Amino acid sequence: MAASCRGTRSANASSRHVLNASAVIVLVVVATLAGSACGGGGAGSGNGDEHVGLFPVNVNNLFGYIDKSGKMVIEPQFGIADGFSEDLACVSVEVTDENGDDILSGYIDKSGKMIIEPQFDIAYGFSEGLAAVSVEPDQFGYIDKSGKMVIQPQFETPYEFSEGLASVKSGDLWGFIDKSGKMVIEPKFASSWGFTEGLAAVTYDGTRWGFIDNSGAAVIEPQFEYAAGFSEGLACVNDNGKGGYIDKSGKMVIQPQFQDAGSFSEGLAVVRIGGRWGFIDKGGKVVIEAQYEWACPSFSEGLAAVKIGDKWGFIDKSGTVVIEPKLPDFELAIGYSFVGGLASVQLGNSRWGYIDTNGTVVWSGKNLGVSE
Repeated sequence: MAASCRGTRSANASSRHVLNASAVIVLVVVATLAGSACGGGGAGSGNGDEHVGLFPVNVNNLFGYIDKSGKMVIEPQFGIADGFSEDLACVSVEVTDENGDDILSGYIDKSGKMIIEPQFDIAYGFSEGLAAVSVEPDQFGYIDKSGKMVIQPQFETPYEFSEGLASVKSGDLWGFIDKSGKMVIEPKFASSWGFTEGLAAVTYDGTRWGFIDNSGAAVIEPQFEYAAGFSEGLACVNDNGKGGYIDKSGKMVIQPQFQDAGSFSEGLAVVRIGGRWGFIDKGGKVVIEAQYEWACPSFSEGLAAVKIGDKWGFIDKSGTVVIEPKLPDFELAIGYSFVGGLASVQLGNSRWGYIDTNGTVVWSGKNLGVSE
């Protein structure tokens, strides 16, 4: 079986969702040059912890890591390489045993040393000291940073730990486990997000969403067509086909009025009004006019990607264009975001690279990062 490194399966993934009047549009964060199926953390993301300053790149179909200046720090040697989370990165290599050749995943440190030997079919990034891994199809458990399996494989679908709990699927329903693997909130949800800011968005029947606390008690009764996790004190909800925002008491503080609406990041949230995208503040005031054909789900490091005409560029929080729109349109462009001072972007036909916050290209590759 081919191994797969998949970043983190984020409890905060809901903050990357935009609520549509008729459906939920999932804005997947690009796995950048890693070429792996990252599930939320994104290549080089560091999963919310301090960024280690290393970014995966592909050179002649082998992955290594560059620093912020574009200097190669860990030589290309891996079949797949993910971003670092909590000082470790998932990588995949070819392993030969009595059963022949296989591709398995393990973890390296910032020097490139293999800390946890390749042994997993699927592996995710670390969060709160644990990482979800699989050695058999649809059987996920969790390892610690020594590689010890501390929660035995038993779950069909895992999410990362957030605020001490992880959302897991058992049978057809979702519940929450603690770091010992104990099911502390019994599986009774048709779907759920992880905990953010003390609450988790859940739905019992798949039609109405509400919020629970870490004891499993309903804090905000199911009433919304959809709900994202709390971010910066507010949660985006879908009510009567429009996006609005509630506070932690469940009070609607920004009335449902947007065709689409995303979670708050750095004080602003992306919204769609009259078919165009702009940004609002926490008072619901439009501070960056809805004028773009598309916009990245959130600001990161003071910048947000926006589509102007048929090209992508970056604006600051005043709406000023700071990186001119010259990046080609691409279905994954909505994942453009800065992490650790760099953003992975498409530079041309099949050419990907990293740019800094000035728009300067610090690394350029071909074919999703394959470099000459």
